[in-house]
Amino acid sequence: MPVSRSLLKITNPLAEIAPVKPENAAHTRELAVLQDGAFQPPRMLAFSPDSKTLACSTLDSLTMWDMETQRKRFERKTAALSMAFSPDGRTLVASGRELAFLDARTGEQTATLKGHRDGTTGIAFSPDGRLLATGGMDGMVRVGDLTTKKLVRTLEHQAQVRGVAFSPDGETIATVAWGELQAPRGIYLWNLRTGEKTNMTKCQTEKNLAFSPDGRILAVDGILYSVDTLQILHDFKERFVAFSPDSKLIASCRSDFTTVGLWEIATGNKLAVLKGHTEGIWCVAFSGDGKLLASGSGKIDMKALLQADESAANGDKSVRLWGIPLDDPDETKPLQTTTKHLKRLYPQ
Repeated sequence: MPVSRSLLKITNPLAEIAPVKPENAAHTRELAVLQDGAFQPPRMLAFSPDSKTLACSTLDSLTMWDMETQRKRFERKTAALSMAFSPDGRTLVASGRELAFLDARTGEQTATLKGHRDGTTGIAFSPDGRLLATGGMDGMVRVGDLTTKKLVRTLEHQAQVRGVAFSPDGETIATVAWGELQAPRGIYLWNLRTGEKTNMTKCQTEKNLAFSPDGRILAVDGILYSVDTLQILHDFKERFVAFSPDSKLIASCRSDFTTVGLWEIATGNKLAVLKGHTEGIWCVAFSGDGKLLASGSGKIDMKALLQADESAANGDKSVRLWGIPLDDPDETKPLQTTTKHLKRLYPQ
């Protein structure tokens, strides 16, 4: 397989591009394309805390990309149902039936833990890196201490757990659970110290959970909730969103749309539409320094995957990198217009 393809070569993208903010978001443009002939499109993306590495998971592989060279660091021919970097950036944990602890630079597997029955669908590190929370199809969330190797708490659900997230202060865990037929469906906040549960709302098929870096907002797919009031702040009508590190922007996508949206959280204004993908987009992720936005697209072909049909590699099964080069003459121009406005629900 070819290693990678870049539409625009940037010698050091982390140093030579500006952080994406509401005032310059309209100038965001495509910087590079990472494409290696994979059978299946990217389903999950995660930047390392230092923004130098991007992890990409498909239905048949897990790949690490170096952001300075836009080249692969390593690839594992195995699927991951979920994945997360440790806060120190040294380890990537990827889950299937087991939890694989991988060295973030070499890809070497350094440890293995037993996963949940029928699959581990959510992984989250506490902000200090001491605790690891995992959720699974067995309806359980297990919180373990990585230093003492002891189980700290279990959180039981009446349906399969589809997503897990730690709050930035490490005191709260958010979960989403849903199943088939009459299985209860809901979004929950759990006090880690007491195990007390707050029922936020019912849900349908949501599974993407993320706290804003300032801890004020919980995103569940395209809906933003106030952590304090549990009320909806915005409904972006999207299927996946990612927060910018300053908590001022949302990047959004849908698997049936070929564009990425950039929204200002405070106003609900849509500041930019990023065009480049030619197939639906499954996932987006901001780098920790706010300079890069990654998006992954493609059409999932389960028949081709089961038959190992290499023709499935055709099409836009790619990760695209977006940003604002410092030498872009438009970067300093003020924002002229917005393309869409949502009803303002965010408290001023």
